[in-house]
Amino acid sequence: MRIASVTLVGFVLSCAAFGHHSFDAEFDSEKAVSLDGTITKVEWINPHSYIYIDVAGKDGKVTNYAVEGGPVGMLRRWGIAKDLLNPGDKIHVNGYASKDGSARLAGRDFVLPDGTRKQMGPPVRPLK
Repeated sequence: MRIASVTLVGFVLSCAAFGHHSFDAEFDSEKAVSLDGTITKVEWINPHSYIYIDVAGKDGKVTNYAVEGGPVGMLRRWGIAKDLLNPGDKIHVNGYASKDGSARLAGRDFVLPDGTRKQMGPPVRPLK
């Protein structure tokens, strides 16, 4: 019975490890992106937080981007409180494009209108 339990626990843990994605599988570190937009939603969740922002294109079309950030504990250590970002707030986001071309990016940092800059993900490459 003990061997079966240990085997089952090992299997469950290995499945969880496969479920988590790597940065390089989903995002392109060669495609730096900078966006200005308005926050529509903030998901303060693990394993990744998300900020959703509406960004107006040159043609006037608005696209809602999902900006992936670090886990909640990491954001707290970087000085980001849950109430810092709210729907309706203007924000500038720097990050890396999704490889599949969707309106998603891996957030690196953001800048608020007052000039406050906060890290929200790993600095994969210096932004150009």
